[in-house]
Order: sequence, then structure tokens, then C-alpha cells
Amino acid sequence: MPAPMVTTQLVDRSGNPLGVAAAPLVTSNAPGEAHIGQVGGTTIISTGVLIRPADTADYAVGDLIGASTAPGVGNVMVLPGVARIPGGTGRVIRVRAATNQAAFVGTLRLHLFKTLVAPAVGDNGVLAAAVANYVNYYGSADVTLAQGILSDGSKGFMAFSPPIAFDVPAGASDIYALLEARTAFTPASGQRFSVTVEADVD
Repeated sequence: MPAPMVTTQLVDRSGNPLGVAAAPLVTSNAPGEAHIGQVGGTTIISTGVLIRPADTADYAVGDLIGASTAPGVGNVMVLPGVARIPGGTGRVIRVRAATNQAAFVGTLRLHLFKTLVAPAVGDNGVLAAAVANYVNYYGSADVTLAQGILSDGSKGFMAFSPPIAFDVPAGASDIYALLEARTAFTPASGQRFSVTVEADVD
């Protein structure tokens, strides 16, 4: 005599058979921004570079450090891809600055913006009241540079407490920066400045 066939029916915790209308089979979620299983945040590091004009005109406190003596967007530093996704949000937790003039010792002020700004002055112009787009202004940080361990440059950093929150426009992921001298100094011709932001992003 053949052994009887034994069948089983899987049920959910309410006793409903799986696979019927009352308890449909579980399906996997489509890719998206839910981050299923993610337990940590995401950190993005972005660097912008500016090379000042080929002259050695002295900077006074409050002067714009730009790439051109002509006013406009050419003096703005772009910090690319700071947001994890276009239109995303996050918090800038630290900024770093460096220059290839090893003798430089002083303070630079970094101004951060949501959108591209067009200062009304060029390199060596007085920055105060030269930018009208304050509605999209995130804030600023002062970074003091002193000679670092490398012979070709001076560098420094500043940590934010609390961090500066940002929200980039829809479809964008960059933020923008202007560099201001907070110490009077004599630059090198074609002196290079770099700024790096460290951001925790959503």
C-alpha cells in the first residue's frame, strides 16, 4: 500500500494561507532612496581649486581672493558633488584650506552659497557688500593656515559646531564658495588655493 502524500500550506501569523488574496506573497522592494539595511551615514569630501592672477598685489583684510581681477562668477570656487543626490541635503562638518605658498601664515574666510553668485568685485576688491545673493548664503568659516609638514604649502582646518546644514537646488549637487583674506599678506604670482569640505549627507 503506497504511503499517503503529505502536503503543507504555509500561513502568516494570522493563520491566512500565503499566496491568496488575504495574504499575498511578499515581494522585494524596487531600488530607491529607502536605504533598506543601511545603518550608517554617508560622508562626502569635495575640493575646489582657485589660482589667483599673475601679480603680487598685496591683500588687505576683507579683500576677495579670486581667479580674475574682473568681477563676476569667474572668482567663485565650485565644490562639486557635495550633495549625495541632486537636490539633496546634508551638513558641512569641517573645512580644510591649503595654499602652495609655504611662507603664508594667516586666516582665510570661506563663504558658502547654495547657488552660483557673481561678486561685484574681482581679485583684491573689497568683498563686503559686493555679493547680493544672501538669500542663498549658508554661512562662513575662518580657517587659520600655518606652515604644514610639506615643504610646498601652508594648510589648516576648521570644524563646525554645530555643523552648517545645506539644501542644494533640485537637479543640482554642487555648492559654491568665495574666499576672503582675513590677514593682510603679499601673495605669490599665480598662487594656488584649495578648499575641501567634509559633509555628512542624507
